Amino acid sequence: MGTKILELLQTGKEVAWGTAVAATAKLMGYTDFTMRPVTDVHQPEERGRLGPSPLAALVGQAAEGNMTLEATYEDLPFIFDSIFAVATPTGADPYTYAYTAPYTAVPTIRENTFEFGQSGGEYKLAGGVLTGLTITGETKGVWTVAAPVIGKQVSTVTLASLNDRTVELIRFADTVLYIDAWGGTIGTTAITSAFIRFELAVETGRHLKFFDTSVLPGLYGHGKFTGTLKLLLEWNAAVKAYLDSLITPALVQKQIRIKATSGTHMATIDFAGVLAEAPEMFQDREGNEVVELSLNGQYNPTLGNWCKTEVVNGVATLP
Repeated sequence: MGTKILELLQTGKEVAWGTAVAATAKLMGYTDFTMRPVTDVHQPEERGRLGPSPLAALVGQAAEGNMTLEATYEDLPFIFDSIFAVATPTGADPYTYAYTAPYTAVPTIRENTFEFGQSGGEYKLAGGVLTGLTITGETKGVWTVAAPVIGKQVSTVTLASLNDRTVELIRFADTVLYIDAWGGTIGTTAITSAFIRFELAVETGRHLKFFDTSVLPGLYGHGKFTGTLKLLLEWNAAVKAYLDSLITPALVQKQIRIKATSGTHMATIDFAGVLAEAPEMFQDREGNEVVELSLNGQYNPTLGNWCKTEVVNGVATLP
């Protein structure tokens, strides 16, 4: 039996969706991955018998999975390329990868072949695209990324022999929260001695499309992007002001920046949203009063979108 802790997760960028390629990068910080074929079988509800019909047909087959990674400055662009659009880095060591959530045009995203497993149990998922992501960070920890995957087909493979790469984890201890007015300049007002946790969730609406001549999907489609941002903050005067604003009949709209910095490396999330849920007052966390703010993404003309991200690292080109 294989030892589960030895499983690897690797990726290669496809040229044509669904046509598998050999992996070119071992994903670092990988903590969990599931991969499975999804099979649709049709069995008629025939009359004339009291038991199941002897007829059955395979009518569809695809692939799906889920991945979880501890985020690094070097590998986060793999995820953002697969969600927002493939970025062309600018600069020269450090390099800047900038992303904007699609708004009026269908993006060109990274399409992946994922290799997974270990010696004796090696598989690939061709046509792998991410349908969403959840980025989380919390005190005394690091940023983590979870992302569901859909794809064309699961099949066997011989894992490419790839080396570890030098990467740096994105620590919450290096992370700063800014909350600014709807028409203000994002990244101006830092919220200090209160920031405990954040969770950004983005859904893309991507889905597989099936046509004639094959039980396998022929393509994937794009859908509407939506997103939410949750912030857990310790109670202070600034947090009280946000809560008090919900008492009056007026929208609470904010621009929020979450930025981690380590030397020349940076990871930034810019989010514009409306406070859509009244938080529960005076939640308890280890004996301290805290409040969770939940915002729905909303287009902001000053930001020019509702969600932008940026990663600065020493990687000139993703492997």
